[in-house]
Amino acid sequence: MVTRSKKNVLFNALEAVVREDVENTLRNMDVCKCDRCFNDICAIVLNAIKPMYSAGEKGELFVRAVSSMPVARMERMIDISKAIKIVSNSPLH
Repeated sequence: MVTRSKKNVLFNALEAVVREDVENTLRNMDVCKCDRCFNDICAIVLNAIKPMYSAGEKGELFVRAVSSMPVARMERMIDISKAIKIVSNSPLH
């Protein structure tokens, strides 16, 4: 068995970006912000966008740079708005 370093864990680097964007967007909205609704919104957005996997810090920095481009950010914000509407209309709690 190969021992894996904790520094090189494979993960979808956009998850942190989406979570930050959803948190910032919800801050200014009058909708439910409970953990369940927050996670449901994030899941809908993450399923709607192309994942960007990283195996380390350098990859995560690259993903953050790419995801901060205006077109990528605008598309993500559209997906976040749609997800908020879906969850607000049919919360699962």
